[in-house]
Amino acid sequence: MPLPYIFRRAVDPLLALAVIVLGALFGVYTSLHVLLVERKPSLAFNLRHWSDANSARLLRYLGPISYKEGLPVVPSIVEQANRVVVDVGPGTGQNLRHFDREKITKLYLIEPNVGMHAELEANLRKGGLSDIATVISCGVQDTMTLSSHGLSPCTADSVVTVNVLCCVPSQESACKSLYSLLKPGGQWLVYEHVVAEPKYPIPRLLQHAYNIVWPFFLGGCNIKRDTAEVLKRAGTWETVDLDRKNGEGGWEMLGHIVGKLVKPM
Repeated sequence: MPLPYIFRRAVDPLLALAVIVLGALFGVYTSLHVLLVERKPSLAFNLRHWSDANSARLLRYLGPISYKEGLPVVPSIVEQANRVVVDVGPGTGQNLRHFDREKITKLYLIEPNVGMHAELEANLRKGGLSDIATVISCGVQDTMTLSSHGLSPCTADSVVTVNVLCCVPSQESACKSLYSLLKPGGQWLVYEHVVAEPKYPIPRLLQHAYNIVWPFFLGGCNIKRDTAEVLKRAGTWETVDLDRKNGEGGWEMLGHIVGKLVKPM
């Protein structure tokens, strides 16, 4: 067994643990910011406000690292989006640069964390997408709010999810809601981190242990979800083309699936 493989297996859990420690440190800073800068003591104990502010701050720091880690796979996925596009959980908009503007007629961005909206809208302007974009501040199951912005069942030609299905509440229900938005023949473009494969029990055990505190610091992110299976159950598919990210072994704490699902005509 080559040393690089052994080294990667040993270091991988430590890197995930480092993210938790970093989240805790950012959490202390966020609490002090709410108390001393915002001067809103009541919000320091408002879990939703604190979590949104802390995860937005942490993801601004980790975002560039995550972005580089996703190259060149994420650009090759995102650039396939066409016509009416729903981008779920775009965050601050780091992946907007990969959309092919010539292919898109309308872009809906579902981002419930309002702490990211200012930077997201700035990146929309920078990418020349503002004129076709609508930012929606709600969850994917809030059908009334989505409909009020023109996003109804069988509206979308493309749904894009990049490292976001780990965070949505009630993942099964959320995926079924997104499936309903797709037109017949529509495509769901996927890059998501998922639970380690069953044949690697130690990483799976560590994921379950880390996940006790992981969602608290990272905006509800859940690192033990079998997202591929949930996507397959979300509805009837004509094509399911999902696989592990090239170069990954299935044992990684933050391993990924990549691919596309197509709704029947």
